Amino acid sequence: MATQTKNRRKQARYTMTQDPEAFVEFPVPRAGGRTVRLPLVNLSASGVSFAVENDSELVQLEAGTTIPRAVARVGTHRVRGELVVMHVTGGRDSRYVCGALLYPATNADLVELRGLIAELEVAGAD
Repeated sequence: MATQTKNRRKQARYTMTQDPEAFVEFPVPRAGGRTVRLPLVNLSASGVSFAVENDSELVQLEAGTTIPRAVARVGTHRVRGELVVMHVTGGRDSRYVCGALLYPATNADLVELRGLIAELEVAGAD
């Protein structure tokens, strides 16, 4: 499902191994409110990063952009919240990676995120 990555941050990051069940989705005002679904690159207790095609309507994403009504999904886990873009990094192919802080919408979403992280941690220890 995912691999744990050592990094300078306090929280472990879990890299999604191109899991079709791991994505983030949110409505895009410039696309008439259409919901986009983007593959998760990694996930931590404090945020996510996701891949965006260079030719998408999301080219306006930049550090500081707020993305309301986002949903991060991994398998059966669903965490609703708001994303705040921290970085946009160009990729080696036709996509770039967008890293964002994740602010869970409710306490239930926070509990769901913590449960997901605990599940990924156990899976990574196997």
